[in-house]
Amino acid sequence: MISTKWYIVFIFISLSFSKYLTDYKVDSVESNFEYRNRELTSGLSSQSIVDLRILNDQSIIIGTSGGLGLLDSKMNFYSFNDDKLPDGGNPALEVYENDNLIIVSGVETVNFLNEDVSSGTGISWSTDNGASWKYMPQPQDILPVCAELTCDNPLNSPEECECSPAASGCSWDVPSQTCSQVGNNIVVSWGGQNLSSLAIQTSAKNVTYDVSADTINKYIYTANWAGMLRRFKYTDDNPIWEIIPLPMDNQLTADCGSFPSSYVYNPVDPQISGNLNYGGNHNHKVFSVYTEFYDDQMYIWAGTADGVNKGIMDDNGCIDWVHYTSLDGLGGNWIIDIVPQYINDSVNPRIWLVSWDREETAPHPNSLTYTDDNGISWITVDQFSEEFIDLNNNNIYDQEDSFEDYNNNNNYDGATPYSLYFSSDILYASTNRGLFYASIDDVLNWERLEFPSQILNVLDYNQNVESGIFTQTKVYTSLNRNQTFFIGTPQGLIWVEAENNINNPYLWNEEIWDSFIASNQNIVDKNKLHIWPNPFFIENIYTNVDFQFKTNNNSGKMKIYDFSMDLVDSFDCDKINDYGNLECTWDGRNKNNIKVANGVYFCKLKTGNTEVWEKLMVINATKGHY
Repeated sequence: MISTKWYIVFIFISLSFSKYLTDYKVDSVESNFEYRNRELTSGLSSQSIVDLRILNDQSIIIGTSGGLGLLDSKMNFYSFNDDKLPDGGNPALEVYENDNLIIVSGVETVNFLNEDVSSGTGISWSTDNGASWKYMPQPQDILPVCAELTCDNPLNSPEECECSPAASGCSWDVPSQTCSQVGNNIVVSWGGQNLSSLAIQTSAKNVTYDVSADTINKYIYTANWAGMLRRFKYTDDNPIWEIIPLPMDNQLTADCGSFPSSYVYNPVDPQISGNLNYGGNHNHKVFSVYTEFYDDQMYIWAGTADGVNKGIMDDNGCIDWVHYTSLDGLGGNWIIDIVPQYINDSVNPRIWLVSWDREETAPHPNSLTYTDDNGISWITVDQFSEEFIDLNNNNIYDQEDSFEDYNNNNNYDGATPYSLYFSSDILYASTNRGLFYASIDDVLNWERLEFPSQILNVLDYNQNVESGIFTQTKVYTSLNRNQTFFIGTPQGLIWVEAENNINNPYLWNEEIWDSFIASNQNIVDKNKLHIWPNPFFIENIYTNVDFQFKTNNNSGKMKIYDFSMDLVDSFDCDKINDYGNLECTWDGRNKNNIKVANGVYFCKLKTGNTEVWEKLMVINATKGHY
């Protein structure tokens, strides 16, 4: 079970959630647990490949930035078309083959308070390998409705003037002598205690970035970032979200039933000198989760913006926690992925943490950390130190810098890992600077996989390949199926048939490579402007977003508008591709050749007497931490 994070987290996540969690209030959406038959359409909904999972040793479930896909054993690509699947892209995906269980989450971009933010669209799961699905809306809390009571004098006769439910934040308003709700907190029952928790009443920044299943007790756990750690019984007819309290930032442990009376579950920012006292905790911002039964215990690992929490669940479903941070040896405190690795016949797995440094102060920012003794000690693997070389003049080239600066001999500051994958004795790390690999016996000696030029050409890096400057693409995920190794990128899926050398990636340049690019599909919908990728992640050099429209016309005009409907750029659309579709591209720059800001853009194509509109989310990557 390997977890991958969706790349769009870079721009959507902020460490301050106060206004989103308290100002924007909506009612919870009732779930509809109706089963559906599997519906598949040809091709993938997006070329940005976010995650890959094996299904029944043959098929591959594909998470994309546009929805869930499937690759069958005959190398046919499909998209799931089911109204019980969450809308948008797939930041979390897990498959449990032995239980026929698939879990997937959804996210989309919304404009809220004049800011484009990520919004969770819920959780779906299947217990029959995707033939039918059930759906849970994104977890949101409802403040209690206090009884509309009046009395003569609530101060003098409290026994006659009880608020109901009194323990849920209701109190008497003396001037009006009515019972009313106080604050934005709710009461959570946990281990025989009534704990206070901030009511999360919005899906804005409440996104499920990771999921994990306890198939023994039939729980699905979800890491919801601004929505905290939650779970539900996926075998129930009408599951109910359960809030799982985690230690506060200053707590090293938190035993079930022994939380301090001052405890408040609150994922907004902690108190900062000179700023508002939000009173929150970074350790309540949950981004990754992993559950597994080993060593005769059910373990729950929860990664947050303040380290990782190891939980041991008792027979009643309650959890005791131990809280680890960089002070315990972690490379960084923002844990974006938790990956188990079983080595030989060990009883407990090696636990790997993929960490980013939220404040750029960690001793090993953007690093890997692992423990072989269940958290007693931690070992950090430093940044990948592979240098990028301009083949023309041997100058060091930093991919995150602009193309114009590549001759300045900028120091390489290491790759940013997204996810890990284990195959045989090889550890693979997907990063912003390609796919790295290392032997499990030598995790400090990393090599970078060099993609063949014909693959990079297909990924639309022709100019780079020909000049010898750019030889890599960003990689989000990887997977081995039957001696074929698959690699997910923002531009599409690539793979190498390495039957004879599957465990020797340094020999893969001698093997057969192939690819699938969603934007090269035949367009069936004649009324829709198709955009790949969407969201569009602007790189510093040589990346484009692709527009296609099925029409009998051989030319058109594309105009790009920002959210205020100001014209950003316009250009001719006059290329006819192999499928007869009108096609053009855009590099994410305005009329002055400056990269546009993050946000939602409106794209209008006029061809003949036809006008079509479509929204495009643009994400502008800059150097450093996002």
